[in-house]
Amino acid sequence: MAGTGTSARMRLQADVVAFLKERGIALIAEPTPRAVGIYNQKCTTGSKVGACFHLTC
Repeated sequence: MAGTGTSARMRLQADVVAFLKERGIALIAEPTPRAVGIYNQKCTTGSKVGACFHLTC
């Protein structure tokens, strides 16, 4: 889970996306408010989830 900022201006580097994909890790990148909601929802269902949230935009 990656929050891309309130205005969705943060872009994930291609090598980060490739690194996660090679390891079978699903990546969800959304504007931060939406990413927080998805993260919280996944946590309540017991899913294994990690997150980083970009907060400066």
